[in-house]
Amino acid sequence: MNKLLNNLAIIQARTSSNRLPGKVLKEICGMPMILFQMNRLKKSKNIDKFVVATSINKEDDHLAHIVKGSGHEVFRGDLNDVLERFYNCSRLYKSRNIIRITGDCPLIDPFLIDELIQNFIEMDWDYLSNCADPDNLSVPCGFDAEVFKSQVLENAFQNANLPSEREHVTPYIRNKKLNCRLGNFLNDKKQENYRWTLDRNEDLILIKKI
Repeated sequence: MNKLLNNLAIIQARTSSNRLPGKVLKEICGMPMILFQMNRLKKSKNIDKFVVATSINKEDDHLAHIVKGSGHEVFRGDLNDVLERFYNCSRLYKSRNIIRITGDCPLIDPFLIDELIQNFIEMDWDYLSNCADPDNLSVPCGFDAEVFKSQVLENAFQNANLPSEREHVTPYIRNKKLNCRLGNFLNDKKQENYRWTLDRNEDLILIKKI
C-alpha cells in the first residue's frame, strides 16, 4: 500500500491543443517544454511527488513516452472528463492535498508554489489559489496554481454535473457549491499584467527569449 503523501502535484497536459497543437512538447532550452517545467518543479520544497496526468487517447502516447523516458511518472485518464482524471490519479497516489498545475506554464515559479502550499496549510484552507479571482490577481498569467484537499476533490467528482465543471476540474469548488473554506492568495508584489503562459506561437517566441 502506498504511503499517504502530504502534497501531490498533478500536472495536467495533453497534445491536442486547438490553438497550438503539441505545445507541451515544443522545445525550450533544448528539451520538451513539459520536461523543462518539471525540472523547475523539482526545486519545490513542499511538493512530495508530482505526476503528469494526460489522456488515454493515442495522440498522447508520445507525450507519455517522453515523460516516462525521463524518469517521471504518468497517469492516464479520460480526455474530456479531467475532473475524473484528477480524482483517479489522487486515489492512486493517496495524498492529503492536491496541487493542480497546467502543462502550458513552463515558467512557473516553484518557490511561489511553496508559499501557496504553506499558506494553505497554515490557514487550513480547503481550497487556495492565486488565479481563481480574475478581479484580484497578483501574479503573471502562467504562474497559476491551485491547492485543495483530496476530500474536496472527491466531493466535486461525485457531485459536479456540468461539462465545464468536469473539463476544468475546479469550477464546482470555486463556484461555492461545496461548503468549504476558499482562499485567494495574493503575492506581496503585484505583477498581474504580465503574460507568460503558452497558448499561441507568439507566446512560444517570448518564452524562448525569456
